[in-house]
Amino acid sequence: MHRKGYTLAEILITLGIIGIIAAITIQLITNAYQRIVYPNQLKAVYSRLTNAQKSINDEFGPPEDWSYSSHTRPDEGNANNLSILERYATELGAIAWTKKRGNYNYHYYGISNAPKKLNGKPATNRIKDWIGGLYEGNYGYQMLLKNGTSLAIIFSDEPGGATFWQFIAKGYYAAFIVDINGLGKPNMLGRDIFVFALTKSYSSIVPYSTDTSDCNKNEDGLSCSKKIIDDGWKMTY
Repeated sequence: MHRKGYTLAEILITLGIIGIIAAITIQLITNAYQRIVYPNQLKAVYSRLTNAQKSINDEFGPPEDWSYSSHTRPDEGNANNLSILERYATELGAIAWTKKRGNYNYHYYGISNAPKKLNGKPATNRIKDWIGGLYEGNYGYQMLLKNGTSLAIIFSDEPGGATFWQFIAKGYYAAFIVDINGLGKPNMLGRDIFVFALTKSYSSIVPYSTDTSDCNKNEDGLSCSKKIIDDGWKMTY
């Protein structure tokens, strides 16, 4: 008698093909999900952040009236920054936040300590001089919001002598790094990590960069917050 059937090799090849197709399908579904959900989540966070800024302006005055460190009395400057930071935490409904800078503990509050640029390369301190430095635990303050979003704030003038001249040159008082899903992947600029800034001219929060030319798969992705807003809160890149 002759029995018809499949050999072990044929079965393994078939399973391998199914596995490859499944992996591709899952990735396509994940990408589609991110393109739809992430911009909506970012819009909600941005709305809360701008509303918080209006409240802070009412309490502390516009940013141009804020008292920053003179670098000769760093404790006074730091106390003011921390008062403003605490107000952000209150207005945004943070469930955890820190007054402590450094010590490589940003991932504890949901900010990845190994972010990537949109082109997939590691975001080191070479990316615009400061964003990688934040993730290396050097500069900012961070908080975790109820919806799982993590937010880091870097003031243009820091106690102890640090001044972010690229902020000053742009007329910014602070930068905000928003990771809308915390430690969840991909931890990538332009995908789940977006950057905003507090302006001197309008006392409001705007996308950090207005030049969206770097919001593509071959570049950094630092300006993707601007592109998403320009495209009607859609991820078209």
